[in-house]
Amino acid sequence: VTVLASWASWCGPCQAEMPLLDRYAASEHDSRIAVIAVNIDENRQEGVDAVAARHYALPVVYDPDEHAYEAIFHTLDAEIPAIAVVSRDGVETERGFDDDLTEAQHVAHFRELAHAHLQ
Repeated sequence: VTVLASWASWCGPCQAEMPLLDRYAASEHDSRIAVIAVNIDENRQEGVDAVAARHYALPVVYDPDEHAYEAIFHTLDAEIPAIAVVSRDGVETERGFDDDLTEAQHVAHFRELAHAHLQ
């Protein structure tokens, strides 16, 4: 199972979600789950600088042309933050950030999304 999280350095809700995703990734001990952040900043260096400034530990790949986003979400109209859980069952997607959840609830939600696709 692979959790892909699309984000950008200029996106406010992404700035709220990314530290929580990073916390989840660090706490996930099931080797069948990979968590990868996909930065879609048009200027790759802005994404690189954001990762360095925030000290994210999870792997980050860069997709400034949004090819991965388009392939997963079937649109170039990027609505971020966005999560895609890729598994043998297919792809489950989720967009947006829920301000009503606590930090612990967000981390638990990421875990539930990923573990629901384990076989």
